[in-house]
Amino acid sequence: MDILLSIMISVLLCSIAVVIGSSVLRTRERGIAASRGGEGFGSFSAYFESPFPPDIILRRVYTAVQHQSSVPKFPVRATDSLSEVYGIVDEDLDDLVGALIKECGCRLPTREDKQSLPPIRTVADVVSYLERLSKPL
Repeated sequence: MDILLSIMISVLLCSIAVVIGSSVLRTRERGIAASRGGEGFGSFSAYFESPFPPDIILRRVYTAVQHQSSVPKFPVRATDSLSEVYGIVDEDLDDLVGALIKECGCRLPTREDKQSLPPIRTVADVVSYLERLSKPL
């Protein structure tokens, strides 16, 4: 009985911690979104210089990253850190990039691509990575 009670209390405390943590993250994201009033896809795409990445890549990356936020229509910046702003790391990053490769019709990365490209840390890095993979070998 004591073990069952201990397990129930542990589960309850973990659930409370998750709810509080999620609430803090949502509040933080709302604050970031509020500080970016008036920004949107136009300001995001303006970050990139000519020759511009293909529009499909810009739009798909913007939308995919935007959906990582709990704030509807979150204003994504090209300079946003994927880990710090969106909590996208490790397998989540691999999943995001893999899905975008398919959505944008890019080729799969070669071993050389993986070795020669810098690590993906920002939203702009994702765009650059996909842009490189959109070109034939």
